[in-house]
Amino acid sequence: VVIIVVSSIPSSLIAGPLSDRLGRKLMVYISTSIIALSMVVFVFLSFNPSIKFTLVIAGFVGMGYGAYQAVDWALALDVLPPNSDIAKDMGIWNIMFVLPQVLSPLISGFILSYFRNLGDLKQGYTVVFSMTAFYLLLATIFIRPVNIKTKPQL
Repeated sequence: VVIIVVSSIPSSLIAGPLSDRLGRKLMVYISTSIIALSMVVFVFLSFNPSIKFTLVIAGFVGMGYGAYQAVDWALALDVLPPNSDIAKDMGIWNIMFVLPQVLSPLISGFILSYFRNLGDLKQGYTVVFSMTAFYLLLATIFIRPVNIKTKPQL
């Protein structure tokens, strides 16, 4: 976790200004792709674990996460309609952001427990990391039709 947090700091400092110039969606696509690709690597790592390689990939997860965090809230503000109830809308946005963080350990725990009981915990991690990559890809696809009211400054 320390590696993820530390590696997220520089990427968040870089991604924010980049999203102002290149656009929020592009930075969301890039950041979620970094995290999703990292999850795919974790899938392969589950078959041949390596602590050193795991720590390196955790750094990539942190870079993607930091970039995503910098851009996510800005994207939320960009899509709010004028004269909306900003506090209420941002509260809903935050719930939708936090809810998966609350539910995913529960769901992952059930999956890992199930596969541990089958005697194949590695397969459980394969399923968990595959699901994570899938949901990141799905989230990225769902952002595509979002209309942004501000234009990127090139």
